[in-house]
Amino acid sequence: MNTSRKASAEQRRRPLFPGHRPEKGLHCEINRHGNAVWYYREGHGPRTRLDHPFGSPKFIEAYKAAKWGTGPAGEPSPAQKALSRKDPNCLEWLIDRYLASRYFAYENKPNTQAAHRIVLRAVARKNGDQPFRALGWSHIKSLRDQIAEKGSNPDRPKPAPAMANRVVSVLSILFKWAIEEERLLEVNPCDGVKKVKYEQKTNHPWTDEECDRFEAAYPLGTRERLAYALLGMTGQRSSDVVLMGPQHIDEDGFMRIRQQKTSKWITVKVPPSLAAAIAAGPTGEETFIAKQDGGKLGVSAFGAWLRSACDSIGLPECTPHGLRHAAATRALENGADVDYLTSVFGFTLPVAARYVQTADGRKAAERGAAHLERQAPRPHLRVVAG
Repeated sequence: MNTSRKASAEQRRRPLFPGHRPEKGLHCEINRHGNAVWYYREGHGPRTRLDHPFGSPKFIEAYKAAKWGTGPAGEPSPAQKALSRKDPNCLEWLIDRYLASRYFAYENKPNTQAAHRIVLRAVARKNGDQPFRALGWSHIKSLRDQIAEKGSNPDRPKPAPAMANRVVSVLSILFKWAIEEERLLEVNPCDGVKKVKYEQKTNHPWTDEECDRFEAAYPLGTRERLAYALLGMTGQRSSDVVLMGPQHIDEDGFMRIRQQKTSKWITVKVPPSLAAAIAAGPTGEETFIAKQDGGKLGVSAFGAWLRSACDSIGLPECTPHGLRHAAATRALENGADVDYLTSVFGFTLPVAARYVQTADGRKAAERGAAHLERQAPRPHLRVVAG
C-alpha cells in the first residue's frame, strides 16, 4: 500500500543552493514516516530515488548521475560515450572558453594566468572529453587522490599532495566562473572536496659552506655569480630577478621594483657585493640576466639553468628560492625585524612571523643552553648576629 503523499509547494521548490532554480525533474514526496524523499525523473522516463541528505555533495552527485547517466561510483556508465573535444558539453570546451574569456585575462595576474593555464591544459589532455555537467564530488576527489599519490607525470610517478590541492583549487575557480559568469552550471563539483593534509617543507636555505662553494666555482664576471648575487643580496623571487635592470637602480644606489607575485613596490639598498657583481657582468641591455644572444630569460628557463649550475658543483639541494630563504634568515640574524621583512622581501605578516620565530628560537636556544646544565650545589649560608 502506497502511503506517500506529495510534498508541500515550499519543499518542492527548495533550491539545491542559494540562487538555484529547482530542476523540473527533481521532486519530493513525504513517506509514511513523515520524511521527505527526493526523486529525479526526466519527462515520462523512469524515476530515480536520491537517498542522500538534500543538498549534500553525494545528493548532488546522485542527481547528476540520474540526469547525465553516470554510474554510482562516479564512473561513466556503459551507455555514456566520450564526447568530441569540440562539443560544447565537454570539459575541454569549457576550459578553452574560460582561458579565452575576458574574466580570465583581467582577474588574474600574468604569472597566475600562466600557472592556471598549465594546470587546466594538463586536466584537459586527460579528461577533456568528459561532460563537465556530469562531473561530481567523487570525480574531483578521485583526481585529487590520484595526483596526491602518483603526481601528474605517468613516466615519473611520485607523491604530489601540494599539486593535488592546487589542481582542485584551480578547477574550483573554473567551475565558479561557469556558474556565476556564464550560467553553464548549477553546482561546483569541487565544493566539499577537502585539501590533502601533508607536511609542508620549505626550500632548503643555503648554508655558508654552500655559498662559499658556489662563489669559488663561479667567480665575479660569470652569469651564474651575477644571478646568485641578485637573488641573495636583494631577497627577491626569480620572477623579479629576471626583470631587474639598470633602470631599476637610482643614483643613490637604491633599487626599486614591483614584485610580480604581490604587485608590491619594493625598495632595496644595493650592497657593495651586489654592485661589484653587476659591474663585473655580463649583463644584458634591458635586464641584468639575459640569454647568450642578449634576449630576456624566462622564469622557468632561469630556474632550470641555475639549478643545473648547482647540480654541476655538487649542490643538489640548493635552489634559487633557497637563496631568498637564506637572505631572510641572514637578515634576522643580523638584527632585522618584521617591518624589514615585510617592506624589503614583501612577506605577509604571518610569513614574516614564521621566519622571526625560527630565528629567535635558535638564538634563544643558544643563550639558554647553560640553563639545562646541572649546577653544583651552593653552600647554605647562615645569618650570624653581630
